[in-house]
Amino acid sequence: MTSQSERPGRLGDKARRDSEQQMRLFVELAPAAVAMFDGEMRYLMVSRRWLADHGLGNRDVVGLSQYDVFPETAPRWREIHRRALGGETIRCDEDSFVRADGLTEWIRWEICPWHRTDGEIGGVILFTEVITSQKQTEQSLYESEERMRAILATAVDTVVTINRQGIIDGVNPTVEPMFGYTPEEVTGKNVSILMPSPYREEHDGYLARYLNTRDPRIIGIGREVVGQRKDGSTFPVDLAVSEIEHLGLFTGIIRDISDRVETRNRLLQNARLAALGEAMACMAHESRNALQRSQVYLDLLTKQHSEDRESLECLNSMQKALDDLNCLYERVRSYAAPIQLTLQMLDVGSLLRQVWSEVQSAFATCQMRLTERAECEDLCCRVDSFALGQVFRNILENAIQASGEPVEIQVVYSRHSRDNGRELVIAIRDNGPGLTAEQQKRVFDSFYTTKSRGTGLGMAIAQRIVEAHGGKIVLNPACPKGAEFVVCMPTEGRNSTGRH
Repeated sequence: MTSQSERPGRLGDKARRDSEQQMRLFVELAPAAVAMFDGEMRYLMVSRRWLADHGLGNRDVVGLSQYDVFPETAPRWREIHRRALGGETIRCDEDSFVRADGLTEWIRWEICPWHRTDGEIGGVILFTEVITSQKQTEQSLYESEERMRAILATAVDTVVTINRQGIIDGVNPTVEPMFGYTPEEVTGKNVSILMPSPYREEHDGYLARYLNTRDPRIIGIGREVVGQRKDGSTFPVDLAVSEIEHLGLFTGIIRDISDRVETRNRLLQNARLAALGEAMACMAHESRNALQRSQVYLDLLTKQHSEDRESLECLNSMQKALDDLNCLYERVRSYAAPIQLTLQMLDVGSLLRQVWSEVQSAFATCQMRLTERAECEDLCCRVDSFALGQVFRNILENAIQASGEPVEIQVVYSRHSRDNGRELVIAIRDNGPGLTAEQQKRVFDSFYTTKSRGTGLGMAIAQRIVEAHGGKIVLNPACPKGAEFVVCMPTEGRNSTGRH
C-alpha cells in the first residue's frame, strides 16, 4: 500500500511532467520558429517551424549544441548568445547569415533569457522569422526602381506623373533643360504650370470631365500641344498620357518637337514658294510685256508734255507707281526663286560698313550714326557678299525708317560655340520705339509689314538668305529699348556654291 505522505509528491511529479509535455507540444506546434536552449546552447525544445525554416527537416536536435547543428555560426552570433545568457534581450529586424552551402539567408530575430525557479538564468529562447523571400522581393523591386530611375534620368523626354487633382507627384530631370524648372520646383504644383493660356485654365476641367465620363480626349491617344517654359516662352510638344488606375495616377510623356515643326513649316514654305514660283513663271511673259508697253507710252507722254508742269507732275506720279509695280514684281520673283550662293571668306564687319555707306547715301538728309564694338578679333566668315549685304541693308533701312532723328545704330560682333562648330554673331540695335508683341511674332512672316508702303518680304527674304548660309536670324525679345536683330553665321559656311 502507498502511504498518504507519498501520494502528494507523486501527484506533483505527474503534474510537472504533464506541464512539460504540454509545453513541448505547445512549442513544437507553434506557428513561429522558436527554440529553447540551456546554458550551453543545447536544444531543449524546438518548433516544427524552426526545423523547416532552418532546413533541418525532421531531424531530432534536442540535446545537440547549436554550434554542432550549425557549425558555420559566426563569432558575432556566439557573442549575441553570450550576452543573452548574461541577461540581455536582443532583437534585430533584418539580419543575414551565410549557410554552409553558401546560400545567404535573411532573418528577423529576438533572443531573451529564461529563468529557473530559483531565479537563475537557465538558458535562452530564440525566436526567428526567415524573411529571405521578402528581402529578395524588396531587392528585385529596388533594382527595378533603380533601372527605371536610370532610364528616366537619361530619357530625352520629360516624364511627369500627376494625381487625380492634377498635382505633380514626380518628374524626371529632363524637365529642367526642357522647361527650365528643377524637379523640386514643380513637384507638388499643378501640372498646368507647364502650359500656356488658355490650356492652363482649362486643364483641371478636362481632367474632371474625364474622371466623370471616362471619355478620353487625349488619354491613351496623344496629341500635339503647346508647352510653356519657366521664362514664359512656348514651344510645340507631343504629349502621350496613360492612366495608372489602381494608383489613381496619370503619366505623361512630353517630347519637344520644335525641330520637327520647324522642318514641317519649312517644307510647307518651300511648297508655297514652288507654287508661287510657278505662278510667277506663268505671269512673267505677259506682265513684263505689259510693263514694258506701259513704260514706252509713259516715256512718249512725258516728251509730249515736257512743258506742261501739271501734266508732268501727274506723269511723274504714274512713273512712281510703275516703278513700285516693277519693284514688287522683282521682290516677289526674288522671294520665290531658289537662293544661289557664291561663298567666299571675307570680313563681315567690312561688308556691313560698306552697306552702311550705301544706305547713308540713300538717306543723305537724315542724321544718323553707326557705332561698332567687336568682342572678338576675327570677323571673317564664308558668305555670299551680295546676299548677306542684302540682309544688312534691309535691317539698316528698317532701323532708319523706324527711328527718330538722330538715328543711333549699334553693332556688336562676338563669337560663340554651337552644336556643330562656332559662329559669328552680329547684333544690330537701333534707338527706335521697338516692336509690339504682335510685330515681334510676325516680323519674319511673308507679306507682313508695319510700313504704309512696302511689300512685307524684306525680312522674310533676309531670313531665307541667312538660313541658306546655315545660320539663323532672330529678334531679341529682351532688348530694353529699340529693336535688336541678331544674325548668327557659321564661321565655316557651306559649299562654295549652291541652290537653297
